Amino acid sequence: MKESELTWVAVIGTLAGTVIGMVGTIVGQQIAAKSAERRERLQRHAALRVERKVAIDLFFEAEQEAERVAADPSQLPNSERGLVAQKLWFRHKQLTLICSDDLRAAADDLSRTCLGPACGMVPQRGRRYMNSPRKSHALSGA
Repeated sequence: MKESELTWVAVIGTLAGTVIGMVGTIVGQQIAAKSAERRERLQRHAALRVERKVAIDLFFEAEQEAERVAADPSQLPNSERGLVAQKLWFRHKQLTLICSDDLRAAADDLSRTCLGPACGMVPQRGRRYMNSPRKSHALSGA
């Protein structure tokens, strides 16, 4: 081989090595990006699950308090019964913002059990006790 041929082989070898290195770097970056996206998606999912659990726990606490008041409405004056119902309504709204339609419907049914005349709450004319988050809401103390 002549010296000029060896020079071309060296240049082509260097270029081939550079191209192979560049392709390897790009592929490695894509794999790392996909892995990071997957990790972030799993973290968001876990955070949402924790948020749902907390919202459900808080809703059940408010529901139990409303059930206690509904069992014996005379234990609290109307203003405090209104606060109990308002707390339940607030926890219900928190829950409906982050949960599925099935869970939202179950929360509606459970809340309506306690939010009635026994709890000192009456819906405004033409409105339900618990509205979906897309509808207006109105509770007034009796």
